[in-house]
Amino acid sequence: MTLRADASAGRRAAVVTGAGRGIGRVIAMGLAADGFDVCVGDLDADGADATAKAIRATGAGAMSARLDVRDPGSVAEVFEGVERTLGVASVLVNNAGVTVQKAAADMTLDEWNFVQSVCLTGTFLCAREAASRLIAAGVSGAIVNIASINGMVAPAFHPSPAYAAAKAGVIGLTRALAVEWGRARIRVNAVSPTYVRTEMTAARLADSGYASRILERTPLGRIAEPEDMVGAVRFLASESALMITGQTLAVDGGWTIV
Repeated sequence: MTLRADASAGRRAAVVTGAGRGIGRVIAMGLAADGFDVCVGDLDADGADATAKAIRATGAGAMSARLDVRDPGSVAEVFEGVERTLGVASVLVNNAGVTVQKAAADMTLDEWNFVQSVCLTGTFLCAREAASRLIAAGVSGAIVNIASINGMVAPAFHPSPAYAAAKAGVIGLTRALAVEWGRARIRVNAVSPTYVRTEMTAARLADSGYASRILERTPLGRIAEPEDMVGAVRFLASESALMITGQTLAVDGGWTIV
């Protein structure tokens, strides 16, 4: 594990998984702007370092950690490092995710398990580790899981059964953990993004026909950017949402209402 930190006195700690790029990166930057010292976790250690460096350039505290959310040992090691360096993380954003776009009939079991292990099991492992440390410390906190509109409605333009199942599982897990940990004052919510312009979606969105279909299907009539996701996460992680738990907020330009 690579740890690099510059924590500031009086600030709270947050962990964002999959924060080396894309949505996770801008979420980490947003939480830093809200007064958190952020642990940037990512399987890509160089990406994690780059995001942490960008955060520190703003004057906020940050550390980077190579994190494999599929591995309980890696998860425990990172959270131990956070607690030792920044303090108990009062906010966790489970953003790490992958997809395999194949029809069910063509998908191998290894591909299915890979998507579940990152998107669903990884969310569970990180949430469990964060909550256990909050409970041991007697501290309240917030967990925000990044789900997907594909966990709420079927994928519209490409087959992604493994991803849809995993993200539906994240939504169900969010509700179950909100009930289980409510008395410990740990709120658990989810954000469901629509199709967002990131490195993962760049190739598909470069297809003008594919992008046009998304635009036609979206009431607000534009492709979402990573920055569009940040406000919902910052809100659910904040004290403005102290009476909100177990909810899934779709940030989708109206996709799921039509």
